[in-house]
Amino acid sequence: MKPVSVVVLSAVVSAVAAFAVVQLASESSSRAASSPRELVEIESQIRDLAARNTALEKAISDERARPATAEASDRLSAVDIERAVREEVARAIAAREGEAPVAAGAKPAGASAEKAKPKGDVNALLARFADPGLSHADFQKIWNEVRAAGLMDEAVAAIEKLAKDKPSDPDIQTLLGASYLQKLFTVPDGPEKGTWAVKADQAFDAALAANPEHWDARFSKATSLAFWPPIFGKQKDAISNFETLIKQQEATAQPKPQYAEAYVFLGNLYDQQGAHDKAAATFKKGLSLFPDNASLKSAASK
Repeated sequence: MKPVSVVVLSAVVSAVAAFAVVQLASESSSRAASSPRELVEIESQIRDLAARNTALEKAISDERARPATAEASDRLSAVDIERAVREEVARAIAAREGEAPVAAGAKPAGASAEKAKPKGDVNALLARFADPGLSHADFQKIWNEVRAAGLMDEAVAAIEKLAKDKPSDPDIQTLLGASYLQKLFTVPDGPEKGTWAVKADQAFDAALAANPEHWDARFSKATSLAFWPPIFGKQKDAISNFETLIKQQEATAQPKPQYAEAYVFLGNLYDQQGAHDKAAATFKKGLSLFPDNASLKSAASK
């Protein structure tokens, strides 16, 4: 076998392991929890990944034990290393999606030869986020306009600049986290989704570091964690954040309508964890505060 440098094998192991984590995490954008059948499939893939990593680690060990007699021309260059990692990740993605991998450098089927030029003024669109009376529906409408205008990358970059200039502004850090989630929804399934999910969570953490009682930041963080696949155990963190949020809400003199959603999410998470009594109590308490909320009415009646 042609000698392969230890760094190549190590890079492949790391790349495949990283892919497994972010690819599984990326599924959270389309559903709140995996079904038993999906969990079996995920666990099978992880076992397969572990077996492949064991084989690669053995190859690394064998390579380290070999005498350094190979000629420089027989060893892989940095370009070879990058290609090996990229192709291994592509194979993992193809296996996960049941599709044929795209050759390095090739464009996906149906890809446009030239990226459409964005239309509109990104600054004018972003200025609308400053409206203190902005509803959730209006918030999402602006992002839909950003996406339709082909300005998503420009919008994310502009918000990143604002966040960098004002790192202690919790509103801007929360908006940054929201922009990362919006970007996540525009990319295909794969490692990139996981990257944007992690960046969003970090932005919400930055907002909470600046103001631990920032409702939007904690609600966004808790909601995002709730949608991670159960295999990663993020639901416990989501529960903790929702519990904190509810304590914060109940300490305020005038509850806001959106506070009801925290009870809905927390009750559902308790139910998923098997804490059915706590779930029922949470729904009942939420309904006593928000008697007109349809979701709490439905949950409390079960």
